Amino acid sequence: MKKVERYFYPAIFTYKEGSKIGVIFPDLGSATSGKDNADALLSAR
Repeated sequence: MKKVERYFYPAIFTYKEGSKIGVIFPDLGSATSGKDNADALLSAR
C-alpha cells in the first residue's frame, strides 16, 4: 500500500472589511485569498 505523505504549515488568516480574506504562509513565503472563510480555506489547501 502506498503511504500518503502529508505536510502541515501554519497559516495566518487576515480579515479586512470590504475585501477578500487573505491567507499567508510565513514558512513558505506565499499567500492566497478567498471571498469567505470556506473559499479561503479551500484555496489554502
